[in-house]
Amino acid sequence: AEAERKAEEERLQRAKMEAERKAEEERVAREAEEAAKKAEEERLAKEAAQKAEEERLQREKAEAERKAEEERLQRAKMEAERKAEEEAKKEEEDRLQWEKVQAERKAEVERLQREKIEAERKAEEERVAREAEEAAKKAEEERLAKEAAQKAEEERLQQEKAEAERKAEEERLQREKIEAERKAEEERVAREAEE
Repeated sequence: AEAERKAEEERLQRAKMEAERKAEEERVAREAEEAAKKAEEERLAKEAAQKAEEERLQREKAEAERKAEEERLQRAKMEAERKAEEEAKKEEEDRLQWEKVQAERKAEVERLQREKIEAERKAEEERVAREAEEAAKKAEEERLAKEAAQKAEEERLQQEKAEAERKAEEERLQREKIEAERKAEEERVAREAEE
């Protein structure tokens, strides 16, 4: 009976261990299945997210391309408008430049005409001034010549007067000398006669 009881206990122990092993295997199998399911779900979720991302990127790319095309068309339109505006501006500038050149040319012709008239007037004034100066110079030279001649005449008359006065003085002295000599001679003769 003891051997049977012990054998039963061992059997029950083996059955319990077998049940626990089997339960553990089932748990591990369930966990592995759940892990595989979760991994599959994650893979599917990742693929879905990736697909959604690709679609989003595709939409963004399409939107960017559409926007880029719109911007290109807008730039082309603006460029055409700018070019047209520049051409119109250039035509206006050319017209204004032509008018400016014409005005400057006309102003230059008028300025040259005025300068010519002014030069002719100035030349005439200078000629008149030169003639007046020459006339004044000639009159001054004539006046100086006349004064010089008059002064020379005065000096000549003064010299003649001085010469006459000197000659008269010499004659007077000569007469006085002769008179003195005569008187001395008379006195000498008188003395001699008296002696």
